[in-house]
Amino acid sequence: TGVDYVLHDMCLDLCATFTRPFEDLDSCLSCGKSRWDEVKLWKSNGQHKVPIRRFQTILLGPQLQAKYCDPDSTHNMHWLHNKTQ
Repeated sequence: TGVDYVLHDMCLDLCATFTRPFEDLDSCLSCGKSRWDEVKLWKSNGQHKVPIRRFQTILLGPQLQAKYCDPDSTHNMHWLHNKTQ
């Protein structure tokens, strides 16, 4: 579709996200739970950090670019501007 997304780590209890300025934290500031899947971390002797939960953000720039690739979508996106001129 031409629409890209970015994955971000988040707290298991949905308290917080580990995005800037918290992207380097290993545990949630609100509840203190680990950012990582503890079982996988333990099995790998602390070498393999797998996020316990993630969410995705759809980036606006690529989404708009994809819309402008289709003439009908471009026309629809300019409808209000054209109607009020």
